[in-house]
Formats: sequence, C-alpha cells, structure tokens
Amino acid sequence: MLLEMVAPDYITFNGLICLCAEFHDIEMGIQLHCFIVKVGFDLDCFVACALVDLYAKCGFVENARRVFCVSPVRDLVMWNVMISCYAFNCLPEEAFRMFNLMRLDVANGDEFTFSSLLSVISDDALEYYDFGKQIHSLVLRQSFDSDVLVASALINMYAKNKNMIDAHRVFDEMSIRNVVAWNTIIVGCGNHSNGNEVMKLFREMLHEGFLPDELTISSIISSCGYASAITETLQAHAFAVKLSCQGQ
Repeated sequence: MLLEMVAPDYITFNGLICLCAEFHDIEMGIQLHCFIVKVGFDLDCFVACALVDLYAKCGFVENARRVFCVSPVRDLVMWNVMISCYAFNCLPEEAFRMFNLMRLDVANGDEFTFSSLLSVISDDALEYYDFGKQIHSLVLRQSFDSDVLVASALINMYAKNKNMIDAHRVFDEMSIRNVVAWNTIIVGCGNHSNGNEVMKLFREMLHEGFLPDELTISSIISSCGYASAITETLQAHAFAVKLSCQGQ
C-alpha cells in the first residue's frame, strides 16, 4: 500500500490496531503507534480508542492512560474504553475514579460503562460492593436494568457478595434473557452449593428453549456434587454427552 503511494487513513490504522489487539502483538502495536504519531493520526478519536483498547488487552495500562490523556476529544466511547481498560486489568479504584471524572465531563454513562464497572467488583475487590450498589441505582434511574449485559453483571456482583436474594431479584425482573444471563445465575447458585436451586433453574432454562453450554453443564455437575445429588449429576452428565454427540 505504501509502496504504491496510497496513504492510509483512520480506517486502515483501526483495522491494523485491532489485529494487533486480537493476537496480543504488543511489539507490532507499539511500532504501529509510532508510525501513527509520525503521520499525525494519533489525535484521531477512532484511532486513539483502538490504541487504548490494544494497550488494555496487552496489559500496558500506563500506555493506554497516556493515549487517553493526550486525546483532544473525549466522548463517551473514549471514556468507556478507558474505564474498560482499568476493569479488564482488575484495577477497580482507577475504574471508579475514571467514572467519576467522566460524569463531570460528559454524561452518566451507558450500558457499556455500567457493565465494565460492575465486572471489576470481583472476589478480590468486594470492598467496592457499596459502589456497585450505587451503580445499580444509576442503572435503574437511567433505565438500563433491561439490558441483558448490565443485568448479568449485576447478578454476578450480587452473587459474588453472597447476596443471592438481590441476584435472583435482578434475574426475575429481566424482560429478556439469554444463555449468558442463565449461566450467571446458575453459576452464582452453584458457587454457594445450592444444588437444588441450580437444577430448578436448569429445568426452567430448558423449558424456555435455551440450550446450555459447557459453562452451564460444568456448573450443574459441580453444584450437584456439593449437594450429593447423584441422580441430577448423572442427568447433567448424560445431557453433556448428548450435546457433544450433536456437535454443540
């Protein structure tokens, strides 16, 4: 392309950066970043977002922060990418700090903002549980509770904090569910050794026409083992074999 004197544009660089991110090729990504700066596309919002995402996925958080700081345009997408960077690299304090700065600059956030923030409240960051409940209030205020991604993240947060009452409440109030939502509530119950509830949810899942995947089956077998439910364990194993034979 360059040999034929065809100048690359932001679409070209976006595609190349995404390719580096997909293969976690940070060396090529850094070389590409240097070339982007040289030709003046580092200030393009789309390119900057892609660079932040690349550095985030490769664990180069400081590089991502530098790209964010020099970007002249910080729209909601750019803020979301930076928040996601901190969440992806398990940095809850930085993610929530970035969210507070975002609210002063642009808006309250969208479904991607909230799902990223909720995902960072892991087993190692349960001290941020109160922040998670505040995020839940914002989710309700902005009517994002119907979003499957956000609702699943809320279920996961409550389950990890052993608050299965609120986890079930969020799940029961979902107007639309997918396999991810079913897996999240099943895994949550399974982690608390509630084998009977897991099997109940599994039957409801099948009744509503959703096929389980590997995560569903492994959680069922694990939780039934805790509950000493031999019959249910054998049923889940038989179902797994059936799915395997069908190539699913």
